[in-house]
Amino acid sequence: MRKYVLMICMAAVFLCTVPWAQAATVTFSDIVDGDLNPAVGFDADATSATGNTLNIALGDFKADGDDGPNSVLDTLAFTVTAPEGWYITGVRYEEGGTVYVETGGIAVATGSITAGGVASNFGSHIFTSPGDTGWSIWGTVDLTTPAESIQVSIVNSLFAAGEAWIQKTGPASVEVMLAPVPIPVSYTHLRA
Repeated sequence: MRKYVLMICMAAVFLCTVPWAQAATVTFSDIVDGDLNPAVGFDADATSATGNTLNIALGDFKADGDDGPNSVLDTLAFTVTAPEGWYITGVRYEEGGTVYVETGGIAVATGSITAGGVASNFGSHIFTSPGDTGWSIWGTVDLTTPAESIQVSIVNSLFAAGEAWIQKTGPASVEVMLAPVPIPVSYTHLRA
């Protein structure tokens, strides 16, 4: 009986001293700007990671309807790899910007994110009320099967017509959610 009590105490001390959260930092790699032009839309070269967040730099990403309907589109793709002993369980994308609309104008922000083959649409955010305001859109992908490494692709589109413009003011960001790989209980260690 003492063996079991000692083993349980040792396991509890081990679990309390392991720096789980500090060791769980993902790797972002193969970051590719879809239009290969950092001056417009996403800027893959100036994009950087902080912990499990990818801070996506933006060039000039603006749709201006003054000279007729105008739209801009860009994509960004990259790979996320979990550290050893961890799985990727999901990702969250967020971006924002400013919009200006006069009477009769319209501006739209939309997009989607695909992570590990699972897609999430940001919806279409339509602005028709006159004025100047900020906006934000986001999308979350919860992976049905956690993975050690996933491909992520983001598609963004802005549209403006009439007396309106809409632009992104960065950076946009992708946050990666992790969970530890479960450690199977070995019955051979519990036998005395």
